[in-house]
Amino acid sequence: MRRSMSSPGDTASTGGPDPAAASARGLKSLLRLPGLYSLFENLVGARRARRIFVSEYLKPSDDMRILDLGCGPAEVLEFLPARVRYAGYDSNPAYVSAAQRKYSGRGTFRVADVTRLDPPTPNSCDAVIAMFLLHHLDDRACRRVLGYASAALTSAGRLVSIDPCLADETPLLGRWIIAHDRGSYLRAAPAYAALARRHFRHVTTVVRHDLLRIPYSHCLMICRNAT
Repeated sequence: MRRSMSSPGDTASTGGPDPAAASARGLKSLLRLPGLYSLFENLVGARRARRIFVSEYLKPSDDMRILDLGCGPAEVLEFLPARVRYAGYDSNPAYVSAAQRKYSGRGTFRVADVTRLDPPTPNSCDAVIAMFLLHHLDDRACRRVLGYASAALTSAGRLVSIDPCLADETPLLGRWIIAHDRGSYLRAAPAYAALARRHFRHVTTVVRHDLLRIPYSHCLMICRNAT
């Protein structure tokens, strides 16, 4: 959640405890637990959002090599073809353990800081996905992740990402919900695209307001180097 000097997240304007801020911090801490994270996501309709992400934007083939940066519990695997070669990296050991338990045999899972990975093997991936990752990272960290993805992809490969964003069409309630997201670096779609264009020749963004059961705006980004 973003914080400002005039309205810190810990205290209200009177200087006393801010119950709303405390509740938000408590929820964010709970969402680090894989079971509660998955339950919350399913309640707001994230399962449908993952299905649309895969079917309409990733469009995987049966034997695609997919690298998932910030994979969480790897629930996107529910919608991927059984024969894809999947690798997921996440910094939360609990998420990675949950993925290993649920999807053993479907891929490889690694605890890793995706902003500090060793240089990748060139042409090692057909697709890189980053689901709800970039809004957790400042610009410098985003550039490292995007550069890593570009270097790992084949010439015909693509990065597909999804993150919350604010747009003119975002309703007031949606703006409030997005402002209380766990990520501290919320951006508009053009700002996500500007970061990606440092590493990819072709960047397309799509803003959608219909992926969840609650008012919410998402920026989907498709990045390629192929001419």
